[in-house]
This record gives sequence, structure tokens and C-alpha cells, in this order.
Amino acid sequence: MDLTFHIQASPDHVVEHLAMPHLFASVHPLIERMEPLPGGRVRARERMMIGPWRTPLRFGYIAIIETDPAERTVRMSADVFGMARLRFTFRVRPQGSASLVMERAEVNSFLPIRGLMNGIIRKQHAILFANIERAGLARYANAST
Repeated sequence: MDLTFHIQASPDHVVEHLAMPHLFASVHPLIERMEPLPGGRVRARERMMIGPWRTPLRFGYIAIIETDPAERTVRMSADVFGMARLRFTFRVRPQGSASLVMERAEVNSFLPIRGLMNGIIRKQHAILFANIERAGLARYANAST
């Protein structure tokens, strides 16, 4: 699945939030924390509300984050529960004083969950990038005062 986001924040700000685990966790709507591990790996802790009663489900997994600063590209991959392999590639391009983010999200699983996961990713990443934009606007406002 390919997604595109227009963000009123500099490309460097966007890449920083995607590449740095503590910043990524601070703006992601489902990830509660990300702890850096050796080799570009992180231990992620996620919280999702599931079912009709919105029951919280907390779970953790190991993810890999790879960054190419010159290309403004961030890649993330994770195996979740040994049932789904998620891969995300974010390419950030300048667009005036703003940014264009082109995302490729891949879900591979032996379970028939691709459609469900694509819907979750589409919704949650729209929130993620709105939060990154909000953090950038707040940073700009604080710097100019």
C-alpha cells in the first residue's frame, strides 16, 4: 500500500521524528515507547484498543530502523507475534518550506489480515503525521518567541 502525506514541517524535522525512537514513540498514536537496542534495533511497546468494548491489548516486539539521511529515507521492519511481518519505507521530500512523505507499507502474513492491517495503518499514520506536523509547528512557535 502506498500513502502520501503533505506536512507543514521541514524534511529534517520529519526524518528526525521517524528515525529517532523516542521521538517516533512520542508522536505515534499506538506506540507507547521504543527502547533503543544495539544494531539499529528497538524494543517497541504498543497499545491497541480492540473489540466492541475497546479492550486494551498491550504487546511488544523488536523492530529494525534504518536511516539514509542523504536520501531522507527511513525504513522500519518488525515481526509481530511471529504472525505478521511489517515493513515501512518513508521517503521525505522538500516541498517549499513543507514536506511530502511517500510511504510504502507492506504487510505479509499467513493470516488473512492484510486488509484489516492496511486500514489500521492508513488511519494511524494519518494521525502520526498530523502529530509530527503539530510538533514541528510547536517547535517553530517556541523558537520564534
